[in-house]
Amino acid sequence: MYTEEQLEIIHCNDNIIEVDSVAGSGKTTTLIGYAKEHFNKSILCLMFNKDLRIGTKRKMPVNVEVHTINSFAFAYSKYKKRQIVDSLTLFDIEKYSQSKTKEESLLYFNAYKDYCTTGIKNELSEIIINYMKKNFVKIDQDFILVEMLNSLESFDYDIVMVDEAQDINPVMKKIVENINKKKLIIVGDKNQAIYGFRKNISLFNMDNSSKFSLKKTFRFGPEIANYINRLSIKLYGEEIGMIGNENIESILTNEDLLGGYTAYISRTNKTLINNAIEFALSDINISIPFDWEEFNSDVNDVIYLKLGLMKQIRNRNIKMFKSYSEFKNIIKSGYLKEMSYIVSLIEEHDIFMKEYLQIIGKNLTPVRYADIVFLTAHKSKGLEYLNVNLSDDFNFKNTEEKNLIYVASTRAIKKLNPYKGDLICEKW
Repeated sequence: MYTEEQLEIIHCNDNIIEVDSVAGSGKTTTLIGYAKEHFNKSILCLMFNKDLRIGTKRKMPVNVEVHTINSFAFAYSKYKKRQIVDSLTLFDIEKYSQSKTKEESLLYFNAYKDYCTTGIKNELSEIIINYMKKNFVKIDQDFILVEMLNSLESFDYDIVMVDEAQDINPVMKKIVENINKKKLIIVGDKNQAIYGFRKNISLFNMDNSSKFSLKKTFRFGPEIANYINRLSIKLYGEEIGMIGNENIESILTNEDLLGGYTAYISRTNKTLINNAIEFALSDINISIPFDWEEFNSDVNDVIYLKLGLMKQIRNRNIKMFKSYSEFKNIIKSGYLKEMSYIVSLIEEHDIFMKEYLQIIGKNLTPVRYADIVFLTAHKSKGLEYLNVNLSDDFNFKNTEEKNLIYVASTRAIKKLNPYKGDLICEKW
């Protein structure tokens, strides 16, 4: 059932265990095996996202409490009865801080986001925090997470296990470190650290830890594994030593792949949409796994803003701007990053963007019926597809950008049409 690599970890009795694992190597299965080996201990298992949490919870023994770090904080939060949102917007911050100008709102916004990332308050963030605590207004998950730091002494576990330990923010790191525990197990893939733009850091390389690795992938066969090894030399200067699954026949190809459970993975949302436009124009059934109605509405609202049709705008975070130029300037300042690719698409396609949205909408279909699924490397993390095409917009600027290529390349099971960048142009 378990490999020798996994059994060595499962039977280890050391107090701090670090497991660096390649993509698809069964790290969650290893955690489940460790939990079963310690069925008489109280265990907290912190997973990367909601889907992994649900799947893992079904398989863990009853002595294990399974959460994401966010759901762990929410489960014991005193703010449950408030209106909880994923994150506060610039519009919310403007209201809470009673700012008079957009520039002032941005200062408060930046201060609050720094507080949510580091847990360290300053004068501006304190104004937002106090307003949220005293008034019955919506609060975000980041605030709940930071607030948990003040109550960790009440939690006590024999073992704490953390998934995706290569990519957590400083607040999450403090939570893991400060929970009362006898043993700590962290697992992850150092080459899948892709959230540095959120100021995320790694839990790896702790003092007095016992270090293990999982080198065998169960996701794809030797041909793709060997390619990933060659790719890792060019990306990182050394081979990662991945071993493919001999029971899966995988191939590399330079042909465009289509068919059930086939993905087209890009670096940016702008490229994702442009690729989707190209395939939709060819009348191919496509899937884009995010809220299409919301995206469609936001694009139209930005177009209305550009045309000066203010009464047509529905999104209040767009409606709050007096002009398109003001909106663009705010984005250039580094805020509202989630809207930047929408502006870029409109700048490229102008009024034709509305027509392209209609064409994409007509060809949208659920993932299980699609000929191809479009998503970014960030969104692909934790997923797998039978066939994977990589887009041409990746780069090699830094380690995190290289990691995006690694993440995207390791999503395939059967066929991979790899990235053809300058460093990877070779006969496979």
